[in-house]
Amino acid sequence: MKIRIEYKLSSDRESRRKEVSAIESTIAACHPDLIVWEVWELMPCERRTACNVIMIELREKKQ
Repeated sequence: MKIRIEYKLSSDRESRRKEVSAIESTIAACHPDLIVWEVWELMPCERRTACNVIMIELREKKQ
């Protein structure tokens, strides 16, 4: 399953990594039967300094 999240991420790499990690943790807390498999940052901005959209692929945890 893939979900699309529109979120204005910070322009610096370290802050962006922390923000994506917080989103992953929130998903894990709300959906304990799923794991975050992969995350893509889509950068539609003209200067590519900040990301507006991330795509997250979720998979079911193996029992």
